[in-house]
Amino acid sequence: MLALYWNGRRLLRKRTYPRPSLAPDTALVRVRLAGICATDLQIFKGYMGFRGVPGHEFVGEVEEGPAGPWWESGW
Repeated sequence: MLALYWNGRRLLRKRTYPRPSLAPDTALVRVRLAGICATDLQIFKGYMGFRGVPGHEFVGEVEEGPAGPWWESGW
């Protein structure tokens, strides 16, 4: 998977980021659009000592997950 990864000092482009494993009742979402908010900008300045993939505001499609009429119906 392709990802942008914050290592605490700079943003790195990872071409082989590991695919997340799914816990029960969770879904894998293929992200189509992602946003960077003010909190993400503060993280880049050292807030909370975060390391990982920034961006929690996104639009995507459920790629894999448990059966569930609430997301299979298309709402």
